[in-house]
Order: sequence, then structure tokens, then C-alpha cells
Amino acid sequence: MTAPSRAARGAQGGRGANQIDDIEDLVATGALAVAAVVVGVALVAHLGAQLAAITFGGGAFAAGLSDSVEALLALPSTASDPAAAWPRSVATQLPGPVPYWACTVSVLAVLGAFAGFAFRWWSGHHGRKGAFGSGEGGLARPRDTRLLAVQRPATGRLTLGLHGRQLLAAEAR
Repeated sequence: MTAPSRAARGAQGGRGANQIDDIEDLVATGALAVAAVVVGVALVAHLGAQLAAITFGGGAFAAGLSDSVEALLALPSTASDPAAAWPRSVATQLPGPVPYWACTVSVLAVLGAFAGFAFRWWSGHHGRKGAFGSGEGGLARPRDTRLLAVQRPATGRLTLGLHGRQLLAAEAR
């Protein structure tokens, strides 16, 4: 006797193929999100250390993202001496804790501001275009009805109604 297929098991009350795929997708998405956060925070730590080294220390240093991840893991225990979290070749070029953390916070603030502006731009432009380039349905704003505004009913133009206190009429044919 052979074992039932995935689809057959799903029909018998077990987890179906779609449910397993959904769980796998959720796990993969979670793992990617965790990796993205770790890499993002390590990048902030790396850029902050580079800025501190260039501005207050011995100049730019050569360290990779893996060095930044290792430093990121060590930084909580060496917060009062952040240079100790980095490899020796990098640590000699880093300044003390105050300039180091000031530069790291500055990098974080600049990246946060950039992300905020990018989100505002994206959310302001995303979803406004319909299939033919015009806006999707919704309530009209005064600027949307400016061309339809008339003082009184006009011959050849169908009166549409009021928008606020403004009389609107269809465009003439």
C-alpha cells in the first residue's frame, strides 16, 4: 500500500499543500525580515563607525559587513568603549565613545529622514493612477472641480450640482 499524496492528505483532514506552502512562505518571509533588520542595523553601525573614523579618528578603514555584524553583536557589552567591539585594525582608527555614538546617531537620523521622505513620496504617488492614468474613484477636491465651476446655469452645459458652495456644470460638447 502506498502513502496518500499531499492533496489526498489535505482532503482527509490533514494539512493540505496550500497550507504547507503558506507556512513555508511565512517562515521564509520571517527569516528574510530578520536578516534584513540585522544587515540594516549592521550597516548603520558600519556607516556610523566610518563617519566617526573619518571625522574624529584616524581616517577611513577597511572592514566588511561581516566585521560590522560581529561588532554589532559585541557593542551591547562594550557600549562605553565601542572601539573594543571592532577588529584591532579598525579599533585603532576609531575615536572615543561620545564622538562614535554621536556619529552613529547622526547616520541613523539621516537614514531615518531619508526613509521618511521616501515613504511620504511613495505613499503620495502610489495608487493614484488608474488604468488610463487618471485618478481612481473617490471624493473630489476643489482643485479637481475647478474647470467645472460656473457662476450660474449655462446654456449647453448640464448642471451637475454643488460642490461645497460652488455650482458645477459638465463641460460643453
